[in-house]
Amino acid sequence: MTARRQLPPRRRRILEFIREFIADNGIPPTVRDVQKACDISSTSVVDYNLRILDRDRYLTRRPDVARGIELLDEAGQPVSSAPRVHIVGSIAAGLPIPAFSTEEAASSAEFDTIEVSPELARRHGRLYGLTVNGTSMIDALVDDGDVVIVKPANEAV
Repeated sequence: MTARRQLPPRRRRILEFIREFIADNGIPPTVRDVQKACDISSTSVVDYNLRILDRDRYLTRRPDVARGIELLDEAGQPVSSAPRVHIVGSIAAGLPIPAFSTEEAASSAEFDTIEVSPELARRHGRLYGLTVNGTSMIDALVDDGDVVIVKPANEAV
């Protein structure tokens, strides 16, 4: 990745505000939050600056989501202080699939991860994620491809 160029004061202030807002609130700000805090004339000016920050890899943004801003580090990777859990395998919501060992999964670094809320991690301790295969749980709003977060247990509850 090429070296980042010096940001103009307005974009630097927007980035500083986003960092502070996430640190204080645990969620990213809305465009309107940025507008008010940085004393910017309109949300379209905020949107313009966010698009440039996105293009220059300071952040990523989902414009269709109100709080869809995610800061990136120098390598272009998401910056987050949220706890992450390993996605260690799949769970059947339909036809059976082979089982896996949670002990093996806990010791492996080969799995994808997913962020969970700090409160969930604090309350439940060791957790892992499973990708749902099938649609038999669609009535419970669990669809094929979703990730469910599971707490290891010796017996089903």
